[in-house]
Amino acid sequence: MKIIKTYESIFITPPDLDGPAVEALVGKMTGLIQSGGGEVIGVDDWGVKRLAYEVEDHMDGHYVFMKIKCLPNTLEEINREYHLDNQVIRSMTVLEKPFRKRSGTVKPAAEEASDGQSE
Repeated sequence: MKIIKTYESIFITPPDLDGPAVEALVGKMTGLIQSGGGEVIGVDDWGVKRLAYEVEDHMDGHYVFMKIKCLPNTLEEINREYHLDNQVIRSMTVLEKPFRKRSGTVKPAAEEASDGQSE
């Protein structure tokens, strides 16, 4: 039995790549995900940002974030496409882990502030 998992994927393109080219790349990845039985939950275009270090002669990059649900074999194909596409200079995809509540009680911020003060 194959389980569909939720992933967060981000890719960076050169800053000089125009809007329609970025949209075409998102469309290509969306098509790949959907053809593999997955779905795109959301796409967030973060725009051009400064990189922490030079990547392939670029100091800036156009960031695109995608939240997706897909099978592991579809994820392998997505990562393969990222590496083969000349328009993608960096990419990263991580498994989204479910939020877990901590056991125990958590003090509200107002109580914590008053604990350290004596009257």
